[in-house]
Amino acid sequence: MSLVYGDEIPRGKFSGRPIGEWSTAAVLGAWKVHVENRCFLAFMYSKGTIQEKMKAGQELSIADRKISFWERHPNFDAAAAGQLNAQIKRNWVNR
Repeated sequence: MSLVYGDEIPRGKFSGRPIGEWSTAAVLGAWKVHVENRCFLAFMYSKGTIQEKMKAGQELSIADRKISFWERHPNFDAAAAGQLNAQIKRNWVNR
C-alpha cells in the first residue's frame, strides 16, 4: 500500500529546467506540494487504520526531508511560505 510517496513506480529522468534555476514561484509550488502531503500523512497517522498509521509514520520523515530540501533552495521565500503554510493549516483544521 502506498499513501503518497510510493516506491513501486520506477523513477524517470528529469528533463526540465535545472532545479537551481527555478523561480521563487516554482520553488514555493514544489514546497507546497510536500507540505500538503505531510498534512495528509499526519492526518492518516492520527486517524487511519493500523496499516495506514504504519505507512504514514514511515513516509512522514520522507516528507520532512523533501520540505527541508526546498527550504534550502536559494529562491525559497520564507515569508511567502509562512503565508502559504497558514493557509494550508487552515484547510486541515477540523479534519
